[in-house]
Amino acid sequence: MSRVAQWSATLIPYCSKTWVTYLASTCWKTGLSVPISNLFYGCYELVMQILSRLMMHTEETEAQLALLASVSMDLMTDVIGPLGEALTLLTAGQSNPGMNDGPSF
Repeated sequence: MSRVAQWSATLIPYCSKTWVTYLASTCWKTGLSVPISNLFYGCYELVMQILSRLMMHTEETEAQLALLASVSMDLMTDVIGPLGEALTLLTAGQSNPGMNDGPSF
């Protein structure tokens, strides 16, 4: 099995915000997984809103559209990327030895 396949097989995806309390009490015992997951998904939601505004613009000027594009790219590379990497480095807790957390996509 390749290293990437081994790594991806050990990820436990974050299911949804409604599962946070359940996951925090059962498999995410590190203490950082839930807050980092919440921050990751909050930032992801923000990027999706910015991209939606960029793609379905009505009265924005070219400068405003360029700013929306720039901000969305900056958020993806400077915020979501590092948060996603940090999330996959966290262990899934003592009840899941050898497994790591990760986003659901």
